[in-house]
This record gives sequence, structure tokens and C-alpha cells, in this order.
Amino acid sequence: MAPYYEFSLRADNTSVQTVDIGGRPGTKLVRRPYGYTPDKATRICVYIVEGLSLRAIAKKPGMPTKATILHWLADNESFRIQYERATKMRTLARVEQVDQVVQDMVDGKIDWRVARVEIDAIKWQCGREKPKRYGDQVPRVAQTAVTFVKQLVGVAEDDL
Repeated sequence: MAPYYEFSLRADNTSVQTVDIGGRPGTKLVRRPYGYTPDKATRICVYIVEGLSLRAIAKKPGMPTKATILHWLADNESFRIQYERATKMRTLARVEQVDQVVQDMVDGKIDWRVARVEIDAIKWQCGREKPKRYGDQVPRVAQTAVTFVKQLVGVAEDDL
């Protein structure tokens, strides 16, 4: 049996999504609120700052699906601004998490190899979220050398 999906519109102009996960007999229907509210948007942003993904947030009771959150981002300017601010704060929280990993390693709670993997993962995530600040940096010496070579080639072509 295929999964069951139902969308219905309430009188207050919000809709409810009813989902039967997997279509197994005896499975309860899960009702998810679909309508945007500022309170729900704030809770989503708090979860994001805490480091949860949209997939993890959607699994929490009373939270909309990932697709719904993405629709809200596309349709609602104030939520988009709030979401962008939350993702920036999440990056800062991840940077702070490096200190905790180092302290756990020093205290002997985790092995140095595990700490290294965790720190590398955090650095990678931060580099993707804020590439200008935490991304891989191109050495300025290489950029200067390329500019210098271009200038030399330009001078040589002009002399010919």
C-alpha cells in the first residue's frame, strides 16, 4: 500500500497535512500543521542555532515538514532573514564547539584521533556555511605571482 497524503484547508486559511508513513496496517496518521506562524518560525530558528538540520527539525512533534519550511523560506521575507541570521549563529556555535572537543580530548574523554575527525568535520561545515571567513584560503603570494606573470606577459606582447 502506498503512503497516504492528504491536504485540507481550515477556515483560518491554514492547511493540515496528514501523512500515513509507509502505509502499514495499524499505523497512526501523523497530522502536521502547515500554516506559517511567527512562533513556529522562531522555534525552527532556535533549533537551527542548536545545530539541528531541517530533516531533524521536521521529525520533531508539531513541526512542519522540510518541504514546508523550504516553501516558507521562498515565500516569507521575514522568515528568510531570521533563518539566515540563525544559520550564521549556528556557524559561530560550531566554532565554539571546537573548544569543547579540545577540552574533552585534554580531559581524556575522547581519543585524539576522534577529536581530529570531529574538528575537521566542524571546520568543513563552517567553511561551507561561511566560506569567506572559514573556507580554504588561497595564499596571497600565489595571487601576486599570477598577477606579476600576467603583467610580464602583457609587457612582452607589447614589446613585440
